[in-house]
Amino acid sequence: MGVWLTRHLTGLGRIVEPVDRARGEAEIVIVSVPIKVTGDVVSQVIMHMSPSAVIAEIASLKAGVMASLRLAAEKGLRPLCIHPMFGPQTQHLKGKVGGRDTNYG
Repeated sequence: MGVWLTRHLTGLGRIVEPVDRARGEAEIVIVSVPIKVTGDVVSQVIMHMSPSAVIAEIASLKAGVMASLRLAAEKGLRPLCIHPMFGPQTQHLKGKVGGRDTNYG
């Protein structure tokens, strides 16, 4: 999903960079790692983020990440849990709603 998100966001004209812990100026950090390490990565990353930035994670299971997201909120960050209802083979989001194709004409 990380590769897909990078392509999608750069296609929208957004700047996408790997996290640099020495710089904390990102407006949003999206954590896209294996589920079993998502909570640990979130905990590490939030220590280097500017207050009021968004920390987003895309794990399909949330139990292992909730404590890290609570800590993020306590630090003044804005946690965001998302899980795309499509796979990395999806080329674009046009017509995708709730994991099904739609036709809006």
